[in-house]
Amino acid sequence: MNEQLLLEHIRQRGPCSRAELARVSGLSKPTVSLALGNVERAGLVRTAGQRTGVPGRSARLYEIRPDAGLVLGLDIGLEYIRGAIADLTGEIRTRASLRARATSARARVAELVELADLLCESANVPRSALTQTVIGSPGVYDPRRNAMKLTGGLRGWDRPAALAGLREAFGPSLMMENDVDAAALAERALGHGRDVDNFAFVHIGTGIGMGLIIGGQLLRGAHGVAGEIAFMPLSGGAGADEHEVRKRGTLEVAASASGIVRAARRGGMRGPVSARRVFAAAARGDERAMAVVAEEARLVAEAICAVITVVDPDLIVLGGGIGRAPGFAESVSIELGRIAPVMPAIRVSALGTDAVVDGCLAAGTDLAWGLVLTTLPTASLGDGVRSLLRAQVRGSVEVKDRSAGPFGVIRCEVDDRGGDLLRRRDPVEGALRPDLLAPSGIQVGGRHVGEHVPRRHRGHRDAVRRQRAGHRLAERVQPRLAGPVGRVPGLAAERAA
Repeated sequence: MNEQLLLEHIRQRGPCSRAELARVSGLSKPTVSLALGNVERAGLVRTAGQRTGVPGRSARLYEIRPDAGLVLGLDIGLEYIRGAIADLTGEIRTRASLRARATSARARVAELVELADLLCESANVPRSALTQTVIGSPGVYDPRRNAMKLTGGLRGWDRPAALAGLREAFGPSLMMENDVDAAALAERALGHGRDVDNFAFVHIGTGIGMGLIIGGQLLRGAHGVAGEIAFMPLSGGAGADEHEVRKRGTLEVAASASGIVRAARRGGMRGPVSARRVFAAAARGDERAMAVVAEEARLVAEAICAVITVVDPDLIVLGGGIGRAPGFAESVSIELGRIAPVMPAIRVSALGTDAVVDGCLAAGTDLAWGLVLTTLPTASLGDGVRSLLRAQVRGSVEVKDRSAGPFGVIRCEVDDRGGDLLRRRDPVEGALRPDLLAPSGIQVGGRHVGEHVPRRHRGHRDAVRRQRAGHRLAERVQPRLAGPVGRVPGLAAERAA
């Protein structure tokens, strides 16, 4: 636990001396020295030189070892696939992109493997050295079918064989992330959302989607479809097409790039027509193109107004090829001002075409960090496995603090409302019992059970005593943290020892 605490401080603050770590952690200097020695031998930190120019002896600085973990982020687009590799410090080692030519799920998997190999070759690392892989893809994961759904125009990508092929190619460290949600995470980490806890990232391009950040966290919803505004029943204008509505959603069919092209052709534009050409013609004063762009701004403003009335965000960030088109944000703002009860700030994303990849790297770095922490001899269930559980459950996984001790448990929805968990002699064993776990709402509880045990529990006093003493999980309990947890498909907690 001390090792993890120091690693988190170094990760957040950058290079630190032993004295600084002792001060910010509240640990004694001998304890800090011992913990640093452990993580240094584990290859997770390294010395980063000496601090000079201050009174007293120069202090040795410690930083996270960048190559302690590597993250691969990939973005599946209709026209291009993009990717990058980053280390645990967030530094990008290499980027690359390939033209998407695949017409089947198998060919698309092969393209992603080709791009991954190209990136690994450029970064001079074998693919086996990757700690975590995150792929940003249209659609959301459907646990009932063990496949993606709502994948839009990616032919065959909603079949179970597509996800099975990805898992075979990239191994157990693979995580699938909705592409627009990934872009929202990138905006939170690197863009306009860095200092905003409540904002919506609205992507308008070949498809339409939204990533919603509430309270600083990505909101996925009970079924993972929070932000799938493509299915908002908003239509109108010449871009609508009833045949595609069920597959792609009413709003996406009317307001995506294909809807703009359809509206432009129905409006009388001739020759090669694309969304970019329509916007360029509107900028030159072409009345037919201007009418199409005005209708597009109206549809997007109506969708954003619906979002405002439900979650009232501080900020709306527009992304995608259409969302970032010159002058489009101003047109949307004008339309929104006419119908919205309040006006959030409207900004255009500055992250460009790499937003999805950057969001995958941001999510992957947190997951890789969780994997790295599980390699520590003193790693506790709460800190090290939190990210793993979140990725596999794809639901709410929350750690209250870093002090999961001998009574740390997996807090979750149980068939007896949790009472049985608190009365068992071995709370960890009780929490891992398959007949107690429900397949939703799982949380990793980092607090000691002693805080919640009723007075009549015979072990209450001992629980409080152990809690105050800061004991870790007993050796006899740690082996139970390996293997499947409950009856949740695909959920496994890595061994903490």
